[in-house]
Amino acid sequence: MKITIDNYHKNTTGNFKALDIKEATALLDAYKVYNRKKNKPRYMQVEGFGEYEVVFVSKSKNSFFKSRSFSFYFRKKGARSIIRISDHWSKSKKEYKKSNKLNCGNIRSCYWTNLKGESFSYRASGEKFDSTLIGGKISFNSLDVKY
Repeated sequence: MKITIDNYHKNTTGNFKALDIKEATALLDAYKVYNRKKNKPRYMQVEGFGEYEVVFVSKSKNSFFKSRSFSFYFRKKGARSIIRISDHWSKSKKEYKKSNKLNCGNIRSCYWTNLKGESFSYRASGEKFDSTLIGGKISFNSLDVKY
């Protein structure tokens, strides 16, 4: 099966490359502006980095467990890769081995690792507290289908 923008999130496994923290924060800052627009264009302009498409955003809260999670998915215009900025990964660097969110195992049907990415703090729109996020990038050709 060929992995594309339409199916990268279905039953795949892959090791994401680290995303530069400056690019990650620039993407999230641009997303805050983009998200406020009534008529959203297909691409948002990220200062110093180019045009990106917002592929998917997942925000969830669980008051019982006092937890929340964020995942932002972007694609640079014309690229055959996906950028993921998230506070939960299947597996991350050894330094984060005690974190249940940065080493949470399967993410739905996928197993995505980021063994090189550095964490950074970021406050999402409407939130009281910062989240610890890691950004990663992977080409569709580098994703494998899990069986």
